[in-house]
Amino acid sequence: MKYIKDIKKVLMLLVLFIGVQSIAGAQTTVTGKVVDGSGQPLPGAAVIEKSTTNGTSTDFDGAFSLEVSNANATLVVSYIGFVTKEVNVAGKTTVNVTLEEDSNQLDEVVVVGYGRQKKSSLTGAVSIIDVGETEKSQYTNITDRLQGRAAGVNVTANGEPGSVGDIRIRGSAFFNNNTPLYVVDGVILSGVPTIGPNDVENIQILKDASSAAIYGAGGANGVILITTKKGKKGRLRVNANLTTGFQQIAEGLDVMDAAGWSRIVRAAFDSPNASGLQPADAFNLPGVDTDWQKAVFRTASLQDANINVSGGGDRHTILFGVNYTYQDGTVPGPKFDRTGIRLNSSFDIIKDRLTVSENLSINRTRASGSVDEDNPATAGVGVGAAIDMLPVIPVYDPTRLSGYGHGDFNNLSFTANPIGYADLYKNTDEGTNIFGNLNVDFNIIDGLDYHFGVGIEKTHGYTKAYNPRNQIRRTTIVGSALAVGHSESMNTYLEHRLTYEKTFGKHAFSLMGAYNELEETAFSSGVSFDQTLDAFRAGLFELASASPITTGVPTVGSDRSTIVTQSLISRFTYDYDNRYLLKASVRRDSYSIFLDNRSDIFPSLDLGWNLHNESFFNVKNISQLKLRAAYGEVGNNDADSNAYIGVTGINQGLGGPNYNLGPNGISASGATRASALGNPSLTWARVKQYNFGVDLEMFDGRLAFEGNYYFGEVEDLLADITIPASAGVGFENTIKLNAVTNEQNGWEAALTYRKLKGDFTYTLSANAFATRTSVKSVPAGFTGIVGNSLTTVGSPRARLFLWEYQGLYTQAEIDALPPGFLVDEFEPMVGDAKYRDVNGDNIIDQNDRVAYGNTLPDVNFGLNFSANYKNWDFTVFLSGLFGRDVFNGTLQGLHGDIASNYPADYNPYIDGVGTYPRPQTDGNHGNYRASTLYVEDGSFVKLRNLQIGYIVPWKSVDNLRVFVSGQNLFTWTNFNGVEPEFEGGFFTAGEASLGYPVVRSISAGLNISL
Repeated sequence: MKYIKDIKKVLMLLVLFIGVQSIAGAQTTVTGKVVDGSGQPLPGAAVIEKSTTNGTSTDFDGAFSLEVSNANATLVVSYIGFVTKEVNVAGKTTVNVTLEEDSNQLDEVVVVGYGRQKKSSLTGAVSIIDVGETEKSQYTNITDRLQGRAAGVNVTANGEPGSVGDIRIRGSAFFNNNTPLYVVDGVILSGVPTIGPNDVENIQILKDASSAAIYGAGGANGVILITTKKGKKGRLRVNANLTTGFQQIAEGLDVMDAAGWSRIVRAAFDSPNASGLQPADAFNLPGVDTDWQKAVFRTASLQDANINVSGGGDRHTILFGVNYTYQDGTVPGPKFDRTGIRLNSSFDIIKDRLTVSENLSINRTRASGSVDEDNPATAGVGVGAAIDMLPVIPVYDPTRLSGYGHGDFNNLSFTANPIGYADLYKNTDEGTNIFGNLNVDFNIIDGLDYHFGVGIEKTHGYTKAYNPRNQIRRTTIVGSALAVGHSESMNTYLEHRLTYEKTFGKHAFSLMGAYNELEETAFSSGVSFDQTLDAFRAGLFELASASPITTGVPTVGSDRSTIVTQSLISRFTYDYDNRYLLKASVRRDSYSIFLDNRSDIFPSLDLGWNLHNESFFNVKNISQLKLRAAYGEVGNNDADSNAYIGVTGINQGLGGPNYNLGPNGISASGATRASALGNPSLTWARVKQYNFGVDLEMFDGRLAFEGNYYFGEVEDLLADITIPASAGVGFENTIKLNAVTNEQNGWEAALTYRKLKGDFTYTLSANAFATRTSVKSVPAGFTGIVGNSLTTVGSPRARLFLWEYQGLYTQAEIDALPPGFLVDEFEPMVGDAKYRDVNGDNIIDQNDRVAYGNTLPDVNFGLNFSANYKNWDFTVFLSGLFGRDVFNGTLQGLHGDIASNYPADYNPYIDGVGTYPRPQTDGNHGNYRASTLYVEDGSFVKLRNLQIGYIVPWKSVDNLRVFVSGQNLFTWTNFNGVEPEFEGGFFTAGEASLGYPVVRSISAGLNISL
């Protein structure tokens, strides 16, 4: 108790420091109780004396006590989900207040691009996220908390510390960049926000082209609008959210022990067409049987804390907050921590006329131990290494150069030791992000408002990676090396906006015009010493103490860029009697790195009809029925500046600088040549989309439905076109053209039911959606074959392109084969894989592949149930997808590679028994082709979040809630791999890869308000 009183004394000093006025001269004490319509108490309801900072909150029983300035004071009572009420004390000392449910929130004001709009007037496809529900999940970033929360929004996450989810709004429309645009407090950001998720007040997602068209060339992938928490008028309040827990890799992959691996490898070398050196460990087990997943996977800690102090007077508000997040890795090495502070304030300089506000956020992050999968010396050392490593290899081996076990000619493994990598390869990535904006809002005359905004986003990054001389992989001895890098960026945002709103009779309209400018500057530099520093052998890992040996040459590089986007924006809205709605907008963008096509226009047009407000509409229990139709155009630029201006380099041949002549690119001395040719005629890819929707509310808002159907085209997508070397470039070079058109369509549905009366209240919400993308036109020479997938004109993108597996050959089938029948230049034998000879030429080769399956889900879904019973609350959230065919490349690789371990259920044909093709020493043997044998049902359901909370009835605090929570507790799937959830590429959407899987976490915490 004394500790809490001390805190309040300190906070009162802070109030005086920031200018929040304290209450003096109170003369009357008012007590009472705040309840809902059924008489149930409302704990945590705000009770504030009007036009003052004097206020309090109700306790667990809904009771309050407040000293007011005079006997005729007015109390303002508010509670989330209920209509705010003003009550005059009128000389009474006891005032009881009953609040009415705000179940029909059609007049809720929501954030849209460059302004706000009543929810009842929305005509586009806009998802309003229930931030209160997302806060019940303990994910440490904003993106992961959006998983399954909105129809049409898919989030693919992984468990690596510090990673952020990959968001797709209405699927992947582009080949490369499909990341949505993030706008925080009105300022466009360069990437995913680094702010803590508990700093967020509300989130709106603009999904259709019409809603996003106000952002022009930046809105093609959808727009996520984030508003951070602000101070509220009233007494000083302290809110804290504290969480601690642990994380684990939810599922590994069962693999063979030493005896099982040995049995299959011996059978492979006993095969009549076996080749290569026999691994001695397979024929004479070394007495080692390592469970690599047990050695690598581990329980990792997780902490998250968010504390803010807020308050305000009649003409100002302020909020100051701090947050801290720490994540340890579930495999050795990776770690992540983030520390952030936030200051938001608002001041009415001239009451109801001139307001000045600011938002400032500073976040510092540090990630360490990430894996460089592109380094051949350490390839595969992530989660995959724990699966690949052979059980006959020990974790530690003192006879090795670095003391770690690794492959050799006795076992053939090429995988790097993941424990050795974590110990020897040290890398860090430190970043600082400063984001802030200053806003001035001036009411010029009644209905006419001017807004001025200026914002910055400043980032600074520092990377460092080093390793001593070592060997943790077969045949690869790595010299000591050091690399350091530095990056900076500064984005500045300027906005002038005029808005005029007028209502006369049944007519209401608004007109907005704006100019904004975004300047993005970036600089990066780096230096690396690769296997050259004698000082590293002495353990010195700074450049100041390092000197290259005579054969070493450092690699130095730098890059700088500046991009300016200037925009003119206008929007007109019209509302007749809240029945007929119209919205039209036009945005003109000019982009500095475009050459011939620097400017373009992006329009939109929306229509809406509120049928429930028509005089003829008298349907019982329907409180809202709105029909919507919209069309919009948005753009996307997913190429760097080199695609426009090209890159010229000197290629030094034996006779000096050279160039190429003729169609075969014969090299001749005497000139420079381009490393890449630019195309000055490039322009934005453009989305043209129609959206039709319906909004329905019934039973006084208890049941709500939202549905959308959309279709359109994505035009002028960039494609790489091969050009001859005689054009002045290197061999087999390409140039980018706006040359591809895609078609896209899909549907979305969201349903919510609320019961808000009585002791037991609950909300049940569900959403489902599906998106289809197909290619409409492609340039000449485009085959559509990428990896093991095929994209052809008129068909869904990324269908699997595989050999059709038909089982195992029997002796009778071998005898019936025509002479000369070959599979990959091998004559098939009993127990070999049998594939369909599609073209009938008696040779199984590349020409026998077929398009197969559907890699785009039939439906994605999310399901959330949240309930309250007195002081208990309970939340369960599930999401997943159905109807997706997946090619399990991990399984194919494990079956066909004797240098990796085998799955525990792998039962190849040996000695006349087995369900899989017989094992081979040659991974290119036909038995291991990318075939339909490895196609699986990729459907899954995940228990994303399960939380139980309890409000502790402690009158010394405004609110104290404790909870236990679990994320990703269970996954139901038939997929035979580590993780069924993955995004895939545009052309390879169904090819599963083995990355860092989603982790399971268990945590406990508390939410406290003072």
